[in-house]
Amino acid sequence: MAHSLSFQSFFNSLFVDMDGLFIKAEVIEADIAGKPRKCVCFSLSNGALWLPLSYVSTNGRHRYTNEIYHVNDGSVSEASFPIAVDLVLGAFEIESSQKRDRLLQRIGDSNDYIQRASMHKARHGSVAAPARFIESEQALVGGHSMHPSPKSCAPLSHSEQADFLPEFEAEFAIEWFAVEKHQLVGEAQVETFEHHLQTLFELSIPEESRTIIADDYLPYPMHPLQAKVWRLSLDAEELADNVIDLQLQSGGWQATSSSRAIYHPDMPWMLKVSLPIKLTNSLRLLTPKESKRGTLFSRLLGHEAGQELVQRLPSTTFIEEPAWTTICSKQGQELDLPLVSFRDNPFFTSRSEHEAGEHEIHAHDKTKGHHLLATANQTCVGQSEPQAVSWVKQVAAAQSINIEEAACLWIGQFMQHVMAPLCVARSDYGLILLAHQQNIVLRIEDGLPIGMMYRDCQGSGITELALQRFASVFEHVDPEYFMPSEQVNPYLAYYLIGNSLMNTVSAIAAGGLATEEKLYEVCREHLARLAAAHPLDPSFYDYLLNSPTLRWKRNFLCFLEENNEATLSNPAEIYRDIANPLLGRNLPLCTKPLPDDTYISVYPIKHNEWSLVSNSIERGRVTAEHCDDLVMVKIAAKESLVWWSAIEHVFYHFDVALVQCQMRPHS
Repeated sequence: MAHSLSFQSFFNSLFVDMDGLFIKAEVIEADIAGKPRKCVCFSLSNGALWLPLSYVSTNGRHRYTNEIYHVNDGSVSEASFPIAVDLVLGAFEIESSQKRDRLLQRIGDSNDYIQRASMHKARHGSVAAPARFIESEQALVGGHSMHPSPKSCAPLSHSEQADFLPEFEAEFAIEWFAVEKHQLVGEAQVETFEHHLQTLFELSIPEESRTIIADDYLPYPMHPLQAKVWRLSLDAEELADNVIDLQLQSGGWQATSSSRAIYHPDMPWMLKVSLPIKLTNSLRLLTPKESKRGTLFSRLLGHEAGQELVQRLPSTTFIEEPAWTTICSKQGQELDLPLVSFRDNPFFTSRSEHEAGEHEIHAHDKTKGHHLLATANQTCVGQSEPQAVSWVKQVAAAQSINIEEAACLWIGQFMQHVMAPLCVARSDYGLILLAHQQNIVLRIEDGLPIGMMYRDCQGSGITELALQRFASVFEHVDPEYFMPSEQVNPYLAYYLIGNSLMNTVSAIAAGGLATEEKLYEVCREHLARLAAAHPLDPSFYDYLLNSPTLRWKRNFLCFLEENNEATLSNPAEIYRDIANPLLGRNLPLCTKPLPDDTYISVYPIKHNEWSLVSNSIERGRVTAEHCDDLVMVKIAAKESLVWWSAIEHVFYHFDVALVQCQMRPHS
């Protein structure tokens, strides 16, 4: 049997990837045992598969009942998940039986991992509704929600998975080496990478337990899986005199959702390490080129334009990666395997702060209210619904509003505090932040998003606007990842819209709280407001609001072709076009903030008639007639703020010098 998360991710990734290529995928009404049911239908060379749905998504984020029916020569029979997977793979041109077996193995291993991790959490009473950062990171049992093998992790054994992967919640020890200084290379902002290594060592190992390290050597940490492969490598053999195994360990580390980024509550940095593991489509080895993007991003934030960006986004935290280092081979080559990147730990409370009494809250408690977006959108172990759905219901109850209004309010806050900052960074500063839902940490208060943390600065790039805004930085350094504006917009939209926004909208809509279209109306209003604010580069907003299609990464085909995404020479070859849910025929004429921290949008209905909408809930209507020097206005609105907004809009629409209001008693 397939776990429901395995089922959903496999078939949704297949559904969205198929635009008539190899397999025809569509939603139909099928007759099953004399009862009409909404199903996804995959037309194969050998009949068809019908998968009944509990929720039909307009954007392919369906919810399934976990039933499968094989239709062949007019007969309908139930099929198991492994048989259905085998039938699906049979529709593709796979060059060898060995490759086919390998793909089947990866899908089976992923499902097995999800099953075992779910059982572990159920057995150990893990938190059903994670409230803290690390709990949320380790609750993402299903992994990538649109991938055929989201939790495949070759070549790890079951015991290694339990020891080092996030869902099993184990603590482990990093291992320490001493490396001759001239064999090290790296970068850092503010402090040197040598300082980072020495400081981490001193914080990790008590003074009485430290091995004395010669002056021309530095302490060097490795993840246990990284250290295991390093010890067996030819480079380690050649560098035996330059890299000394100290046989020292320091515990208390835990894996975050990405597995290769690890967290310790009492350390100022998280570590992001090279892991010789294939997760989803990629071997998770870091490269110096990627790591340089992280230090460059810190340099940009330190520039006056970067400081301006931070001031404009008070509810946004950029979790920086200010230093990295790796070992060089005997030939001077910077090696990928031993690379370690330092990521700021925003939840760290220093010893001096504790001693001074400046922070009474322990680091574990400082993480409360911080939630990984991908986890919030997934139905995790012990939950009957995603956390995002529970938050919307909490808002409806607390504010005594109906559930649709609460859903629209929630997604509006999400646009304001999550999507808008990423769009502003792109459109006013030329900074590309590839923020898929696993790189976004929400700050939640009273059920509503009030801020976010963006991580993985190595997934950042720049456009020509950044070359202008940060000109003094680029006088001395070349950008590691540059794309012209028009080329980068579809690519960025995959991460921000296709991954983060679409999955969030569908999670709320699948909970029966509001339709996807109603929620996308809210999104359009916010984007239209950003577009009307005179951005320096409006092309991203133009693309999102006016393009009939968006780009989508073909995760299923990328999996079939066994591509390593991190090393593709032409990433465009793994993308396809999908319908743009943000394309609306009825965009607001204007959107403006109100003093009570809400907003009002004005939509045209017909000539001189408008609808007044707040958070996509209609609050009033306006009809106006212009006769000579007189404007006759009729407003049907109960709320005074909406009423005044209507008067203001009519004032500007007719370009009049005076609007005279006559109050009439209610009949």
